[in-house]
Amino acid sequence: MATRKRKIVNRLELPQDSVAAGDGASSNRRRRVQVADGITASSRRPAARKTVQRRREPVDLVNILSVSSPRRNTRGAASRQRKSTAPPKRTTTRRVTQLQTGYKDEPYLDPRGEPRWRRITPIHHAARRKYYDVVRQLFKIYDRFEVNYTHPSSGLTHFHVACMSGCVDIVERFIESGHNANCLVQQTGDSLLHLALRNKQKEVIELLLKRGGDPNLANAKGETPLHITDREYYDAGCVNTLFEICDEIERSVKVDARDELGYSPLLLAVHSGNAQFVELLLNRGADPNAADKNGSTPLHFIGEGDIDDDVAEIFLRTNNRVRHLQLDPRNQFGCTPLHVALNHGRKSIVESLLRRGVDPNLADAQGLTPLHIICQRDVGDELAEIFLRVTDEVERRVQLDARNQFGNAPLHSALFRGKMNMVESLLKRGADLNLANPKGSTALHIVSNRESNDDSAETLLRMIDDFQLTVPADVLNQWGRTPLHLAASYRHVKFVKSLLSRGADPNLADTEGWTPLHIICKSHVDDDRAEIFLQTVEEVGQRVQLDARNQFGSTPLHFALRRGKRNTVKSLLKRGANLNLANSMGSTCLHIISGKDLDDDSAETYLRMIDDFQLAVQVDVPNKSGYTPLNLSLYWCKKKTAEALLRRGADPNLPYKDVYTPLHIICERYTDDDVAETFLRIVDDTQSTVQLDAPDQWGRTPLHVALYFGNKRAAEALLRRGADPNIADKKGSTVLHRIASRKTDDDLVQKFFEICGDIRRTVQFDAANKFGRTPLHLALRNGHKRLTEWLLRNDANPYWTDLEKSTALHMICKRDEDDADLLKLFFKICDEKNKTVKVDAIDKFGLTPLQWAVANLLPNTVDFLLDNGADLSSFVFPTEHKFRKRFKQKDGKWDKLRLASGALGVVERLENRGYGLNRSDSLKIVKLFAEYGLLEKSEEPEIRSWCDDEEFASRAKEITIVPGLSLYDLLRLRPEEEDKLLTYRDYFEIERSNNLDRIPERYRDTCSTHLCEKMSRGYFRRLGLDSLLDLMPLLPILCCVEIIEKLKNEDLKLVKNCVCSASKCIQIKNKKNLVRSGAPSRQNVVRHILRSQYNPKITKFLEKVFTGARSVTWCTRSTECVSVFRPT
Repeated sequence: MATRKRKIVNRLELPQDSVAAGDGASSNRRRRVQVADGITASSRRPAARKTVQRRREPVDLVNILSVSSPRRNTRGAASRQRKSTAPPKRTTTRRVTQLQTGYKDEPYLDPRGEPRWRRITPIHHAARRKYYDVVRQLFKIYDRFEVNYTHPSSGLTHFHVACMSGCVDIVERFIESGHNANCLVQQTGDSLLHLALRNKQKEVIELLLKRGGDPNLANAKGETPLHITDREYYDAGCVNTLFEICDEIERSVKVDARDELGYSPLLLAVHSGNAQFVELLLNRGADPNAADKNGSTPLHFIGEGDIDDDVAEIFLRTNNRVRHLQLDPRNQFGCTPLHVALNHGRKSIVESLLRRGVDPNLADAQGLTPLHIICQRDVGDELAEIFLRVTDEVERRVQLDARNQFGNAPLHSALFRGKMNMVESLLKRGADLNLANPKGSTALHIVSNRESNDDSAETLLRMIDDFQLTVPADVLNQWGRTPLHLAASYRHVKFVKSLLSRGADPNLADTEGWTPLHIICKSHVDDDRAEIFLQTVEEVGQRVQLDARNQFGSTPLHFALRRGKRNTVKSLLKRGANLNLANSMGSTCLHIISGKDLDDDSAETYLRMIDDFQLAVQVDVPNKSGYTPLNLSLYWCKKKTAEALLRRGADPNLPYKDVYTPLHIICERYTDDDVAETFLRIVDDTQSTVQLDAPDQWGRTPLHVALYFGNKRAAEALLRRGADPNIADKKGSTVLHRIASRKTDDDLVQKFFEICGDIRRTVQFDAANKFGRTPLHLALRNGHKRLTEWLLRNDANPYWTDLEKSTALHMICKRDEDDADLLKLFFKICDEKNKTVKVDAIDKFGLTPLQWAVANLLPNTVDFLLDNGADLSSFVFPTEHKFRKRFKQKDGKWDKLRLASGALGVVERLENRGYGLNRSDSLKIVKLFAEYGLLEKSEEPEIRSWCDDEEFASRAKEITIVPGLSLYDLLRLRPEEEDKLLTYRDYFEIERSNNLDRIPERYRDTCSTHLCEKMSRGYFRRLGLDSLLDLMPLLPILCCVEIIEKLKNEDLKLVKNCVCSASKCIQIKNKKNLVRSGAPSRQNVVRHILRSQYNPKITKFLEKVFTGARSVTWCTRSTECVSVFRPT
């Protein structure tokens, strides 16, 4: 390190002219321009600016930093140079090997000619790296002591560095130059004495004190020079020097000064373990009872820190000689030094404190006495032995039964931690074993409540016998539990036996009615505890109540069965536990066996166990929910249990709450298995009679239920045993009605007809329910093609009408699905059967199937009906009420795009067949579009942002609209291009096939609305164009087209509504004024719009159009008109 420092000094860079001068450098200095921080002093003088020549500026020796470490201040130096007002000067430097060049630093001058003292010099850098021997050499260069260079940020001066490095002569020269001996470091507030003491500079300390240095001056942290000496390795000689000089100059030293944390020098010396400094401070009058902000005194520090016993001994011995020491002070937690020493296991300190007379019974803020701490901390048995032995020797009585804030005595704490040696010591000295805490727990409760199954309980009982203590075995805690309850709960088998042998009552119940046997049976482990418990009770001559009930009416046998504890159940049944007792829910043991808690094999095992002990059991007892054990076993599909119950005499016809019979329960399952076959076979084996057609409360037979749930095997078993397929329920629905009401269309109907054919059973195909609907109506309404075909081919009547006069064709047209295949099937079979379909039949509401198809937005159905003879000449467009009703019904089922494409598709089909929609019909569609949010609110920039989203773009490219066109391509098409590629049918199929569900959810609604806009734009353009043509007869058609192109569908809707409203108002007005009826003139319509407040937006638009029209001359070229009437 010394070699490196010498190299740093030898490589200092000096100016060229200074080196050439040699010893005559002093004359050059007088001629040299003064420099301050790299800027010439004369450069700031305007008058001398022209005559001053550039001279090589002296280097500030900052290169000492670059030689000794990486260049950390290069950027800062460059920035300072950039901020300089004078231009940077080039210097020619070379390295020299000795400081004997005679170079001396000259202070930089400010514009007023005064030295600049805020400056970073190599002395500051050397001090930061603690190169103090380099500092002394550098002071040969910086020998102008009237200028005390100060670091701009930290405030460290050359004077401070001289004190830190022990340069006594330099310090003296600074003082002689008039600098204050109490100069502070700006950043830390340290005085010269702080720095000298920190660096153990005795001579500097002596000089400063004699020249007026204040030994009590505090820095920014409140530390005096004495606080600086708190380290363990600090030499007490410097402190002794400080005291001796202060005595010599009769200057008092504040030995009890506090820093910002409340620490005194003595506290810090004790904490660091500096024995010499502790003794010196105490001899100088330091207060041994002074506490910090937390209330901790030096004695607390001695108890808690890793401090040598010598420090503690010196502290205590010196205080005995010098001044009084408080042995029991409390910190903010109420802890005395004895508490702290016990917590940290300081044996020698504990003994010393006790022998000096500390109080062994003081409690802290939590009510913990020293004895509590010994009992609940892992401090070892030796410390407890020392505490009790020394208190006996000094004849201090210890309160053995003191309570903490939770009401626990030291004995309780020792038992909680399993410290049985401590328990023995306490009992030997007379601790009360029967003392209870606020929860009512005694020592026996605590040792019974330990989760670990160790020998603590047995050890405690042995101590009780050894010390001949009287302890009641059946004492109750606040929950009414005895030690026997707790021991049974934690599976302390040996302790349970010991308590029973000592007279504990095995039948005592807690506040919830739980006996020890309940607790044993409730556990999840099927061991021999119940058998041991029962045998021990028998051995001590007591009797257990096997059928005791808790607050829910459950017996121990109920819990043992529910937990599946076969050994426990066997022990209880062997001793006569009652199987027929019911709990508060009415459930007996058979209900538990038949329920969901046990599997089928376990239930069968328990039933066999009941037979082995020849116990009488009631099989058909219902619980409070109405379930018998047989109902439950069938509900949970436990075939073996059901069979065992049936063979033991269970009634196969007993219903659940007079609603469901066992056959209903079997059939009301979606699983197609053989449970019904097994049930009926067992009934036959037991020669019992089962009611196959028993109705439930809704009149449904088991066959109704089986076919509705698709349980084919159950239905076949019932049919082959004689179940009637033509029985109707209370709504008039037969079995065929139930099949037609199902959601799925499978081969169930085929199976049904095959079985009926095998058993030669006639089925009524045209039976009507209370709404007048046949199975064919329901099959068509639900779209069941297979069932429809079977019914029609078996001569079901296609002309039958229900109470609403709806035919089978009406049912098809009232569906939500646009299924043309179902229509084709219906017409095909009717043709094969030579039955003419009534296409124009009218129902109760005066609507034909075609009108229903239009109202339900079914374009394919409309096409098919028109192709098959539907009368369009007498067709009346459905009312707005019908459309609104259907829109509301489909709002949650259909997407916006499907609604819009369905509506426009229907209109297109009608117009293609020659039907002309009048203005009021078109207005119905427009209103529905606006009301149900089918008009776009987004703009083109938003659509472009979708396509920029990688997730949306990748998924949109995967969605094919038509061959060769993806959804991504569609969104980027211009409206005129899109009209040529897609039809309404294509848009209808987009949502019908759920294609839009594949794009991210956050885009679905807006994307659907945008597609509605693109699809319906042509329709709204035509409506808007027709309306504008009515108002602008003088303008060419192309001008109107140009206006239409600039409007959204919502704007076109406003045009349409405005014109229709104006026309209607004028007609009403004419009627009132007895004007000749007829269509209002265009001029009257325009005049009404301009006067009305129907819609300010469209009124303003029309005002612009017609104002421009009056100022235009007649033109033959449409392009000129377009340029004039282009809307803003």
